[in-house]
Amino acid sequence: MVPDWPSTIAASTIGVMTDKTGEALKSAAKASAAAYTDDVARNIGRGLGPLGAVVGTVPAIMNDIKGGMSTTEAVVSEGGGTLAGIGAAAVAGAAMGSFVPGAGTAAGLVVGAVAGGVATWWTSKTIQRHWDFWK
Repeated sequence: MVPDWPSTIAASTIGVMTDKTGEALKSAAKASAAAYTDDVARNIGRGLGPLGAVVGTVPAIMNDIKGGMSTTEAVVSEGGGTLAGIGAAAVAGAAMGSFVPGAGTAAGLVVGAVAGGVATWWTSKTIQRHWDFWK
C-alpha cells in the first residue's frame, strides 16, 4: 500500500502546529500575572492538541470516502490511526526529549512528528486490511 501523502502530511502538519501553539499558550499562561488569563490560556492550550488531531484526521476520512470506502469504515480506520499516532508521537517525542540534552525538545518534535505520522498511516491501513478481510 502506498501512503496517501497529501492527507498524511496535512494531518501531521496540523497536529504539530496545534501542539506547539498549545504549548506556547501554556507557557504564556505561566508567565502571566493575571490568574484569569492563566486559566483561559492554559485551558485553550490543553485543548489544541486533541483539536488538531481531530481536524487533521478529516482530510484522510474525506479521501477514503471519495475512494469508495463507507463512512463508517473511513471514520473507524482513520480515527484509530489518529489515536495510535497521538500515542506514538507522545512516546517517541518524550523519549527523545529525555535522552538528548539541550536540543532534546527540537529533536523530540521531529522524532515525535515522524513517529506519529508513520503510526497513524500504518494503523489506519492495518484496520482497513482487517475490515476488508472480514467483509
